Amino acid sequence: MQTDPQVSVVLSTYNRAPLLARALESLRQQAPGGPPYEVIVVDNNSTDETASVIQAVSDQSPLFRYVFEPRQGVSYANNTGVRYANAPLLAFTDDDLIVADDWVRAVQEAFDANPDIDFLGGRVLPQWDDAPPRWLTRHHWTPLALDDTATPFYSTADTRRGVLGKCVRRAAFNAVGGFVPELGRTGDSIGSVEDRDLITRLWRSGRKGLHAPDVVVYTAVQPERLTKEYHRRWHTGHGQFFAIMRDESFEESKHRVFGVPAHVYRGLLKSGIEWAMDAVQGREAEAFEHENELRFCIGFARERVKQVARESQLPIMTALGLRRALTGSTAKA
Repeated sequence: MQTDPQVSVVLSTYNRAPLLARALESLRQQAPGGPPYEVIVVDNNSTDETASVIQAVSDQSPLFRYVFEPRQGVSYANNTGVRYANAPLLAFTDDDLIVADDWVRAVQEAFDANPDIDFLGGRVLPQWDDAPPRWLTRHHWTPLALDDTATPFYSTADTRRGVLGKCVRRAAFNAVGGFVPELGRTGDSIGSVEDRDLITRLWRSGRKGLHAPDVVVYTAVQPERLTKEYHRRWHTGHGQFFAIMRDESFEESKHRVFGVPAHVYRGLLKSGIEWAMDAVQGREAEAFEHENELRFCIGFARERVKQVARESQLPIMTALGLRRALTGSTAKA
């Protein structure tokens, strides 16, 4: 007789068959003693060997279920996975992550030990094929979704400190409405904020989360993510997605120009000056940090100008002129 799962793992994947095989194997090889669990693997309209990889694992274990989601976007895929889930706890993971062999057990134990939390995350530790470049300090880990924090902390509306790793009670997930597709990755877009948006809505509903260091996953950092060009693209994209999200705490401002809060323009000016000063003085890591702050502001402003032009039908030349000015300022140093 099959036991009802206590944890539903949702893994959404798109055209990453070689990475996916390792991710699924780590989920299949969970150590004994954990709770009953299931794995819903959502194929987000892949064109490679993804379906065959999932089938091969499913043939070895009844834990795995294949689901196809034709609408492109990780938020669509994750929401579809939840619809097929049967457990009260949802644990999302990605096709480029390898979970620790006690990951499922650690997720349930963290929820059981903290009945007052509704979501949690844990440590995401890097596996480097080569030594990372000198400029890639921990200040630049955000685009890599890494976190080695070894001390637990709560994630609340007061602290506004987010967690990595999407594990959430199903009742809370349903209550706030799941992931928003407009804020999630689609194709090769980067810098998305679907996780941040979900946590923000959980905060607003009075719920809190936990960073649980015993919940551990590993990621093999891909070579292209160790380039400055990738980080530049990520921060620009993050600014664009942030403008779409309209975070209330970030949007607070008495003054706006073309829908952009005044503090974004101040941030643009400040980070631009600091970037130039650090570059002149040869402080590479600091200069790159300020450059990426600048790119976030530019990405945010550019997206917001597009929104305002659409919503209020500003004269085309006015909107295009400002967009060109913002685009031109992203030229590499």
